[in-house]
Amino acid sequence: MNIRKFILSLTLLFGMLSVNAQDWRGFLEIYAGTSPTTSDLKFQDDTFYDMWNSLSFGLNYTMGVAVIPQLYAGIGIGGYTTFIAYHDNPNYNYWDSTFSWLNFPIFANIRWIPDINKKINPFVDLKIGYQIGVNLDDNRLWTESYDEYVNYYAERRNGLFLQPGGGIRFGRDSAFNLGIAYSVCVPQEFVAIDRTQQSMPVMESIKKNFGSFMLTFGVDF
Repeated sequence: MNIRKFILSLTLLFGMLSVNAQDWRGFLEIYAGTSPTTSDLKFQDDTFYDMWNSLSFGLNYTMGVAVIPQLYAGIGIGGYTTFIAYHDNPNYNYWDSTFSWLNFPIFANIRWIPDINKKINPFVDLKIGYQIGVNLDDNRLWTESYDEYVNYYAERRNGLFLQPGGGIRFGRDSAFNLGIAYSVCVPQEFVAIDRTQQSMPVMESIKKNFGSFMLTFGVDF
């Protein structure tokens, strides 16, 4: 997907939606959660056991407008990271772990609030867009036995951002929001690097997606 075309499409959509809209509202939320499953990474010479996103956390900000009194639509940006944990030996209870990358989603956001004039309201929320990221310096995965010829790394992947959710809104003009969400796409790539060559080429690559259930805490104003 061409990220420039995607951003332009979101901007044009937001402009069309806001032509007749009068109620502008900002939505800011922080979230934290974990993935419900684990997965083994099996390379040719090494295996990482029970890998999972033990902690995923970040924030999103959306500027939206009321298309109709109950429906807000807008565009937003965010940022998040995950704490990857794994065993290098299936017989040990000790967990190795690392923060490997940062991802930055750009998304369209739709939120349904039945009656914003009520003090307590349910809401349903959907964010969909595209995410890009950067690898952090400390993204190496460690094996039980030292191998001077091969290094393993956890890296981010660009791709779809999809985050449905819902919850309860407390307040009228400005409100506190408490909810749950599921980050469907947390794309990652795990690579084996050949250290014997100057260019350090990728020998093996395994792509994974660890979705995460999250608690969300936010405000709108």
